[in-house]
Amino acid sequence: MRLLHVLIIAFILSQAIDLQAQKNRFRFAQSYFGLQSDVLIGASTDIPAMGALRIALGGTHFWNKADFYITFPLLTTSFDESPAKYSEGVITGGRYLPFGLKSKYPTPFIGLQWITPRFSYGEGPEWNHSRLGLEAGFSIIVKKQYTLEASFHYIEQPVLSYPTGREDYQDLYLHNTVFSINFKKYLDFTAGNASPEGQAYLEKTMTKFEKSRSFSAWNVALGLSSNLTLQQYQFAEGYSFLPESTGLSLLPDVAIGYYMHKTDMAVRMSFRPVNTGQDAYGLNWELMEYRLAAEGFKFLFDYHGFVPFLGLGAGASHTELKIEDDGMVLTNVRGWQPQLSLILGWDIRPTPVDWFILRTNIRYSPDLKIELDGIKVSNQNLEINFIQFVFYPKRFKNQKE
Repeated sequence: MRLLHVLIIAFILSQAIDLQAQKNRFRFAQSYFGLQSDVLIGASTDIPAMGALRIALGGTHFWNKADFYITFPLLTTSFDESPAKYSEGVITGGRYLPFGLKSKYPTPFIGLQWITPRFSYGEGPEWNHSRLGLEAGFSIIVKKQYTLEASFHYIEQPVLSYPTGREDYQDLYLHNTVFSINFKKYLDFTAGNASPEGQAYLEKTMTKFEKSRSFSAWNVALGLSSNLTLQQYQFAEGYSFLPESTGLSLLPDVAIGYYMHKTDMAVRMSFRPVNTGQDAYGLNWELMEYRLAAEGFKFLFDYHGFVPFLGLGAGASHTELKIEDDGMVLTNVRGWQPQLSLILGWDIRPTPVDWFILRTNIRYSPDLKIELDGIKVSNQNLEINFIQFVFYPKRFKNQKE
């Protein structure tokens, strides 16, 4: 639930902004992508400092006063020879920029991060445990559409009792301090709507949509989600050298939906396949889930194009679990599990006639305590998708015509 705390804090801070008259809904949010380089230090002496490259995707909200983002690791490498492998995994976070973004001088930011580090040593298991990071740094606008950032973040440094065999363990300290340089490219597709020409075009388009009944429309959506299992896997309890749960997993989030304009509601069918597992000292297990759900949600209000929603989902997950020890199959089960979800998130909706929008989805699924052939497989999880691209084919066709 730490990410929810990030979102709530950033939202409250952003509400303290003095909304000046010249600020409009068409400059409320901007999307960006970027490339980030890291230096990781502060680990045990037998774990060297490391360097990393990451891709950043995100967006600024509340007129550049809040920043929500997700970063994915491309490469993490040791500066010295070592059997240790480490990555900070997928990082999601929120920032507060008290002075916004400027081009004449750097402006500061502070933030919280949800970090999902992954560590392995030799043939040992992959250790995963979510951590909360504190972030601070400076940003400056370069040539209007770019920013250059310098920052660092700090993670509470736990003592990791890592298995060096099925029965032997060693205490290790993982990296706790990271220095970063990030270069971002900003995209703003709606700023021109604030001009007189843009307003005239928008009024004409809305009239056309009213006649063709295009406000309500089908849509297709595609994004990348992060999945966090919130309960330990009981089937792994008999193997003390393996973690009882896995860390964050990435999965595609695909949906077909319909938006109802008059009621400001939406329904959709979503499909999300997710794969997790562990492999160490001859023993491995793999869990594959294919999640299919019917979902409905109601938009709550429209704050300058920031449109939060709340809803429910019901569906099923086809689950496949396989456990092997030195090549011998110990377990191979599969079956369907029911799944319920509480859904919340928000759309960035500058106008009611956009042919695409950006959506954030957060799903919480409780554990329904279902067993497959006597084996308990938890389905309590949290899915977070910060950027989902939602495309309206009929709106696109009408605007092109």
